[in-house]
Amino acid sequence: MSFSSEHYFVGLAVANLNYLTNPFFYVVDTRTGKKVVEYSTLSPFPTPQLKSFSATSITGCTEWQSGTLESLRGINFRLSMCGDAQLNTVIVLLDYVDGHDDIKIHVTCSLGEALALLYPISASRPAYTHKEVAMKTTGTISVNKNQEAALVSGIDWTYSLAKRVTIWKWCFLQTILDDGMLIARRKKNKKEKAREKTLTIRNLPWYQLV
Repeated sequence: MSFSSEHYFVGLAVANLNYLTNPFFYVVDTRTGKKVVEYSTLSPFPTPQLKSFSATSITGCTEWQSGTLESLRGINFRLSMCGDAQLNTVIVLLDYVDGHDDIKIHVTCSLGEALALLYPISASRPAYTHKEVAMKTTGTISVNKNQEAALVSGIDWTYSLAKRVTIWKWCFLQTILDDGMLIARRKKNKKEKAREKTLTIRNLPWYQLV
């Protein structure tokens, strides 16, 4: 998922590969274009740090809690992403503290029109993806005690029987214009799949698959 405030952009995910779990997040200061903080770790699966993993993109919770070794290094990282199909929302709570940075995120993202696609990677490898950009968002993003209102967010949730070596690159841009219009552009390029382009205006998606 990603979130934007006036001066910060946040990207985060928990990748569950069934033999490894990779939670990560980063915060970019849009005034300088530089990362304020970046966190990533690998843990064998199953791992006690992964408290739960949601069954779908809109139901259940994915929860992560850093372990003892990270605590000894002065790192405390907690993440919760919970979908509620009845309220049509995703609630994200993130709390990260190390010896230098203090990041706190508490946002509620409203689901709307989205791309939900079931497609084959190969004849025996199905994949499902749920993508949505320019989601209406409430809550706060706090970066080293500087708190700002969360303005817009996006989700990219994929479940697949991927190839052992899978490489992907993506660009996720979303903003709010002066008149309040939500506009976003998402471009993804997978080595194993054709390019996919998404343009969203006023929270309504227009999709072109190439």
